[in-house]
Amino acid sequence: MRKPSLLLPMMTLLLCGCAAQQSTIKLPGRQNDGRILLPNGWTLEPAGTHLSLGDLPLGMDITPDEKYAAIANSGYVQDLYIVDLQNRTVTDTLALNYVWLGVRFFDGGKRLAVSGGNSDQIIVCDFTSGKATPTDTLRLKDPSSKK
Repeated sequence: MRKPSLLLPMMTLLLCGCAAQQSTIKLPGRQNDGRILLPNGWTLEPAGTHLSLGDLPLGMDITPDEKYAAIANSGYVQDLYIVDLQNRTVTDTLALNYVWLGVRFFDGGKRLAVSGGNSDQIIVCDFTSGKATPTDTLRLKDPSSKK
């Protein structure tokens, strides 16, 4: 007579245990509860109110009356954001081909200069009521010359 095998009951228990355990794969990034999951499993829990300002906001300047901020985003898409600091809203976005770090209000906050990054230029804008309008480009070298 054959001895009863324990293999079948063990496999049944193993399969039942695996089926009962439902693991959800969490991918890095913003989670439903507002936290940000990092690739290493850690989480960030930002405090306060946040605005989406591109993937690499590097430069910032504030108007002399402290009502607006200009933020230079130097990431994959390079642009300039104007933020109303009291209402915490983006009032204007300028899509620029080249932006790197430098941004500065001048003429009492009526004008704005933005670094053109490796294009060797500075974009000058008029600034009124939260809107920036490009008016001039200062070229720091002849664009046709080679480095």
